[in-house]
This record gives sequence, C-alpha cells and structure tokens, in this order.
Amino acid sequence: MEYDRINKEVTDTPSYKLQLFVLPFAGGRVSQFNTLLSLLDPSIEGIVIEYAGHGTRGGEKLISNYNEFINDLLIQINAKRNHSIPFALFGYSIGGIFAYDIINRHLLNEMPIHLFIGACENVIETHEKFSQLSEEDFLLKLIELGGVDQKLLKYKNLLKSFCKIVQADFALGEQFISSIPNKKISCPMTVLYNESDTPFCDVSKWQYTNLYPVKFYEYKGTHFFLFEQIESIVSLINSILISNL
Repeated sequence: MEYDRINKEVTDTPSYKLQLFVLPFAGGRVSQFNTLLSLLDPSIEGIVIEYAGHGTRGGEKLISNYNEFINDLLIQINAKRNHSIPFALFGYSIGGIFAYDIINRHLLNEMPIHLFIGACENVIETHEKFSQLSEEDFLLKLIELGGVDQKLLKYKNLLKSFCKIVQADFALGEQFISSIPNKKISCPMTVLYNESDTPFCDVSKWQYTNLYPVKFYEYKGTHFFLFEQIESIVSLINSILISNL
C-alpha cells in the first residue's frame, strides 16, 4: 500500500516541457492570473512573478530603485527556474519593459525561446510619466485605463494604498533606460495590442528592438484586454510555445 501511494504521487507529478514566466502590469498580483494559468497547455508550467509589496508579498516594502527591483525579479525567476527545460517570458503592460530589459542585458545568462509583450507601447520612445501626476489625476488615469475595481472606489484608505503601489510600479518603469537602437535582442517575439489603448503606430516600433521579425496581434477591449480576451490569447500562447517543443 505504501508503495502504491508513493508511486501514485510520482505519476501525478506534472511532466512539464517548458516554463512560462509572467511579469504583471503595474499593481498586478499573482492571483489575477489564475485563469490564464488554468488555460495553459498541460505541458507548460506557468509561473507568475509576485512583485515585492504586492499580493502574497504585501508585507514587504515596495522597491523604488530600478536595478534593485530587477535583481529581485531575477531572484524570483531563478528560484523557480527548471534549467532542464526551455522557458519563455510574458510581460504585460509595464511588465513588458521588465521582460525586455532582462533579455536585452542577458541577465538570466540564457535566452528564452519566446518573448510575449502585451499592452506595452515600446521601449525606444519617451512616454508620459504617469507616476508624476497628482494623486487625483493619477486615480483618474487608472480609472480611464480600466485598472480600478469600481467596488474599491467606496473605500478611500484601500484605494489610496492601491494607488500608491501602482504609482510606485510606474515610477520603476520610468527609470528604465533603453540601449536601443545600439543593441537588438535575438529572440522570437509576439506583441499583443489594443488599437484604442496601445495603437499599432506605437507598438510597431518594437520591431526596431529585435533581429527577428516581430509578430503583432490586435485584440478588442480596454488596456486589460488580456482578461477580456483571455481564452483567445492563451490559445495563441499555447500554439506558439507548443510549436517550439
């Protein structure tokens, strides 16, 4: 009986062929990506990175220095990295900047088989610095982007804490200094965008960051079209990654 129990545990252990690390948007939490993880092909191990001061790491201090933040990301990824199988990165919104930078500077000492970027304009132009907006204007911007749960508007203290976290994340992204056009990455890349939020005229410039032809896919919805078109997007991710196995 003991042998059967142990044997069953071994048999039930997933046999992954690839890892997908997800870097969330500003203010994002791991729990918000549960549906995405559940829709991934069984051969893909999905791992969402929790930023310091967010979600399950809410008791930790927010990191304000960009390099310290990136180092923390690397620690989180390396702790869960299975080097016997390949991996891919998916950065959404501000997470796209972090994912790109990790690859651009070869900070993991290995190249992912694919990079997915979602709802992130590009890294070769200077964009509006949202973190420098007043508290009131910043909240209005978040509401415009669709990033504030309407229920949260009733609780001023929770809303203020949430805005502080998101604003800190934006500040990190704004510290990013790109080396483009002097250096391009050599990693297959797919960019997901929404014309009303991250128009093609902006996201198309991702092509200038890569030696490979970049593929672009448009989705309807708001800045958070990932959740509004989740089944279609994960189906695309599955298709692309499985084709590389």
